[in-house]
Amino acid sequence: MMETLRIFIAMLIFAAFSNLEAAVSGFEDIDALSTESVKLRSKAAAEQRAWNSEKSEMLAELSALKEMRGALLEKISRTESEIAEANKQTEIIRRKLSKDESAMRDLDAFLSEKYEAWIGTPRIAEVLSKIGLGDRQKFAEKSVSEKLSAVCAILKAIKAEDFQIDKSESAISSGIFVRARGRVTDNAGTASLKVERGAKK
Repeated sequence: MMETLRIFIAMLIFAAFSNLEAAVSGFEDIDALSTESVKLRSKAAAEQRAWNSEKSEMLAELSALKEMRGALLEKISRTESEIAEANKQTEIIRRKLSKDESAMRDLDAFLSEKYEAWIGTPRIAEVLSKIGLGDRQKFAEKSVSEKLSAVCAILKAIKAEDFQIDKSESAISSGIFVRARGRVTDNAGTASLKVERGAKK
């Protein structure tokens, strides 16, 4: 009976030690899990900080890009305004050039008409021959500026001759005649050549 009791007590003690070992082992597992959890939380916190830092950098870059976009849009707007102004000025210049070309054509016609009137007047034709401007074809081939220079030379040569042409001669039909002292004028008595668009020649 006593022997059986001792065996039973021994079994209880063994069971108690086994449970204690299991409990200790369980505590060790819990401690390991706790340590791993701390590591994971620390890693997660580090990753969160890294992400927050990267996010801040990305937001800063996004803000900079927005500013660049705004500046670019402003520049594009200014460029469009400048292009519109340039187109406007180009159109103004084109119209001016068109008017200038028309005025040059009128001047060319005026100079040619006056030359024809002079070359058709015998006394003036002699002067033109003296200064090498007696060839109609050569005069017609000259540019407007060359014709203008030629007309100035003709006027100077006529003035140097110091003679008067009768108003009934063909030159009067063009509105040009020579008065005493060699002064060349138009019918209004002015000493200059004037071209007015649309004016009756």
